[in-house]
Amino acid sequence: MDDADGARLRAARIEAGIGLDILARITGKSKSHLSRVERGIRPLTPGIVLAYHRALGWSLPIGVTTNAAGSVPADDDIDEAEMRRRTLLRGFVATTTGVGAGTPLADEIESVTGPVAAPSMVSEFDAEELEQAALVLTSRDLRGGGHALISEGQSLLTWATGLIEQTRSEALRKRLASAAGYLADRTGWTAFDLGLHDQATRMFGLGVRLAAEADDRNLTAQALCDMAGQAVFLGKPSEALACAELALADDSIVDQLKAALLGVTAEAYGQLGELNETLRYIDLAYERAIDSEIPDDAPVWLPAFRGPQTLMASTGFAAYLSYQQNRHALAASTALEHLAVASSTLGSSRGRSATLCRLRQASISCAAGESAEGISLAGQAVSDLQLVRSTRIRRELRILREALPTGNHQATAASARIDRLLTGQVVPIA
Repeated sequence: MDDADGARLRAARIEAGIGLDILARITGKSKSHLSRVERGIRPLTPGIVLAYHRALGWSLPIGVTTNAAGSVPADDDIDEAEMRRRTLLRGFVATTTGVGAGTPLADEIESVTGPVAAPSMVSEFDAEELEQAALVLTSRDLRGGGHALISEGQSLLTWATGLIEQTRSEALRKRLASAAGYLADRTGWTAFDLGLHDQATRMFGLGVRLAAEADDRNLTAQALCDMAGQAVFLGKPSEALACAELALADDSIVDQLKAALLGVTAEAYGQLGELNETLRYIDLAYERAIDSEIPDDAPVWLPAFRGPQTLMASTGFAAYLSYQQNRHALAASTALEHLAVASSTLGSSRGRSATLCRLRQASISCAAGESAEGISLAGQAVSDLQLVRSTRIRRELRILREALPTGNHQATAASARIDRLLTGQVVPIA
C-alpha cells in the first residue's frame, strides 16, 4: 500500500468520531502501535486493516484510486456498500501481497507473469477456451502439480490479460476476468504447494483482484480461502482468520464455500491451540454443509474443491493442529475420525490430499500412543510415494519421522523410506 494509507486510516477514524484510546480497546492493539501505523512508521498488515474495518464498519478509505483533483471518481452504477466492499478487498490484498491498490490490472499481471499479449479480436470462443484451459490445469495440479504447471499458468494469464484488455463487451470482459482469476488462484495454489510462497501470495492476490473485476463473489471467497490456507501453513493464524472473516462477510456466497471458510477458521484456531474454538468452528462448518446442495448456477470448479470429502480433510487437519498444540485426547480422536473418512473417500483424483490425510493419521496415532496402528498407517502412507515435490507432504513426512517409534522393524523401514524421499530421491514403490 502507498504512504498515504496511514493518513487515510486516521481520517476515517476521526470522521467516525473515535479516539485512538477507544480504537485501541476495540481492536486489542496498543494506542502507540495504532498511532505509528497512522503516521506511516509501522507497516500495515491484514490484521490491522480488518481491525479498522471492524471498528469503523465499511468506511475504510484504503486503496481507492483518486482522480487528478484528488477525489474519488463517482460510479452511479455501484451502491455505497458495494463500493466499500471492493475498497476493503483492494486494501486487504494490497497489504497482504505488497501490490499497490492503484496498480493498473495489465501492469499487475505483467509484474507476475511477463509481457502482456494483445490479440486483435476477442469472442466468446476465447472465453470458453480459457475456461477449459484453466480446468485442465486444475485437473493436472490435483494429480500432483509441479513447476511446469506454474509456467503454463503464467503463460495462460498473459494470454488472458490480452483478451481482457482488448474486449469492448462488459459481459465478455467479466467472463474473461473470472476465468483468469480462477486460473491465478490455481496457479497460486500450485506455487504454494511447491514452497514458492512469495509467488503464491501474489497469485492469490491477483486472483482476488480479477474476481472483483468480474464481480465474482464466489471466486473472491475461493481465493481468500486459499490465502487463509497458506497463512495457516506459514504459521500466521491471525492472517488466516482475517482472510476468512473478510470472505464470510459476504453472505451471497454458496454454502459450500462458507463451510470451507469455517473449516479453515477451525484450522487457524487449531494452530493457536484453542481447542474449544477449533471444535466450535468444526461444528459450524458441518452445520453449514449438511444437506446443502450445489446450486445450478454454481461455478463449474466448485465440486472439485468444496465437497464433503475436502471439508473432512480440513476439519481433520484443524483437530490435528490442535492436538499438536495441546495433546488433548478429544483433539486426537476428532482428527483421526475425520482424517480416516477423508483419506478413504477423496479418491485418486485427489491423491495429494489423501496422502496428507494418511500421513497425519499415522503421526497422530504414533504420538497418541497407538504405535501399532501408527506404524501400519505410516507404512501404507509412504509405500506409494516415489518422489515428493509437495512442501506440505515434505513437512508431514518430517513430523511422522519424528513420531515413529524406534526398535520396530516396520517403523525402521518406514523411517528409512522417509529419509530417502526427503533427500529428493526417486524411490521405487514398495
